[in-house]
Amino acid sequence: MQPAQRPHYEPVVEHVRPTAFTEKQSIGTNYLNSSITGKSSGQVVLLPSSTVANRYETATTVCVSSRDRNVITFPNPNFFRWRFKRDLKNIQSIRLIGGSIPGKLYNINTGWNSFTFLENSIQYTCTLIPGFYDGTSLATELKRALNAITGISNAYNVVYSATTFKLTVSRTSGTYSYSLLFQSGNYVDKFDDFRGAVDSMSNDYLVMINSPARILGFVSIDYTDSSGVLVAPYPVDIGSFTNKIYLYINADSSKELNNIELGRGSHDPYTILYLDTELHGTKFLNKETDYPILQFHPTNLSRISSLEVSLRDEFYRLVDVGNREFTLLFEVVYLA
Repeated sequence: MQPAQRPHYEPVVEHVRPTAFTEKQSIGTNYLNSSITGKSSGQVVLLPSSTVANRYETATTVCVSSRDRNVITFPNPNFFRWRFKRDLKNIQSIRLIGGSIPGKLYNINTGWNSFTFLENSIQYTCTLIPGFYDGTSLATELKRALNAITGISNAYNVVYSATTFKLTVSRTSGTYSYSLLFQSGNYVDKFDDFRGAVDSMSNDYLVMINSPARILGFVSIDYTDSSGVLVAPYPVDIGSFTNKIYLYINADSSKELNNIELGRGSHDPYTILYLDTELHGTKFLNKETDYPILQFHPTNLSRISSLEVSLRDEFYRLVDVGNREFTLLFEVVYLA
């Protein structure tokens, strides 16, 4: 009698579905591996298991263009509200990765282009034409502005030194003494007058530029000629505060996305865009620059439907971009 034969079983081959994981940086939308190694935060147990299993960490690139704004409500591209095509939920992080912005701003502009000029004990207003100036053209414009003042008796010349980078104002005709009133005039820079008990460094810091003093090589004091000649104590600063743009972003007009902490009293921006290079008046942003990533931890940002974007100077004054449009590329990581 032959022994009973054991039944033959075919081996079962399990087909493992590969995870949709990529090691490449996000361009557009990529689905990243949602498995997390290490200790759990414990938050995952608050969600239904079916919900957790079906969620993916997703990175999408969003192009925020100033052209996509309501030009009636927001006529100037330096401040506008931008609407997402679809609401994004459970936001984990936002990072600026590219774009283009105006690369050259007027260093003399309305708001800080006038100062009080004193001749023969009479005060006059000297106003420079808004524009972008270098040292030589700044001297030419200051000369024009001084001699254009109605009612003055002297004639003036202004020269720029390519060696010291300083301006020299001289009286070429007339006999009256003159002064530049950057402290006691009608157009003076504003300083904080905090007198609390924090420390001595918390008082009297500059909070607003209201005159061209620092651009011309002066500070906030009054200057009087000596024998008809007045030499600026410092080199001209054609960049001054206009060589950088402070980018401010609000999510849905209620959640300020600030990622850089400034000094006391200053309004914190998302990031600072330095105008170190420009091509045809445009500064191009790219991923090689270390723009900060804004992470929402330990709780995700629940939803984003719109962004409020503004370009400002270091004194929280809207930047005059000359009606030039710009774009910002953001990488948004969220749970889908």
